[in-house]
Amino acid sequence: MDHSGGRLLPAIARFSVRRAWWVVAFWLVATVAVTLLVPRLEDVIARDDTPVIPDDTAAVQALAVMDAGFSTGDSRSFVVVVLERPGGLTGADLRYYRSLGPRLEQDPSVTWVQDVRTQPELRDAFVSDDGEAAYLNVGLPGPTGAPASLAEVAAVRDIVDEGRPEGLTTAVSGTAGTIADLATETEHSVVRITVVTVVVIGLLLLLLYRSLSLMVLVLGMVGIALGTARGAIAFSGEHDL
Repeated sequence: MDHSGGRLLPAIARFSVRRAWWVVAFWLVATVAVTLLVPRLEDVIARDDTPVIPDDTAAVQALAVMDAGFSTGDSRSFVVVVLERPGGLTGADLRYYRSLGPRLEQDPSVTWVQDVRTQPELRDAFVSDDGEAAYLNVGLPGPTGAPASLAEVAAVRDIVDEGRPEGLTTAVSGTAGTIADLATETEHSVVRITVVTVVVIGLLLLLLYRSLSLMVLVLGMVGIALGTARGAIAFSGEHDL
């Protein structure tokens, strides 16, 4: 029976106790190194285009068939831009609507635009019967839910907000837009949850040890471990490990 693991762990423990400051210094240096020399984890994630839904699923394959038949063949996700004004779209609204397509097509985040300008025969489908709303379809190169797609949805929203007439309501929806909103809200909630968790854990440690220095020490070790882990994950993602 192999007892090498049983001998290794006590040896590591003895070394850590005898050379405690060496161990602390090593992890501090490692944390600083991965923080300064490795790109931020958020930046690595933002450049990633790994799809949330695998390409071999029925839904993604159907989307590819639709893209090949009705779009340019370069789109992996779609959003819908909606315009609405109670009482009816004005002349300024319609001019803005007609200018939106060309402006979107000039952006590298957009692969395809379908609107009245490109297909006037579909005007009845793009504009509501009461004349209060209109929409256009926009293709994106990033797969739905991938970080790259989230940035593309944000770019479309920035373009839509430019030059919008006063009183006109605009929105970017569709599957890619909905998932982008979900990801954004989840990210914001994670920050709040993290802050609350750290505070609760700190209070529990303070009640348990009755020592502020011990509480700070434990939380500091957790912070060092978290910083090192984030750097290691960012390094692995940057080099496709």
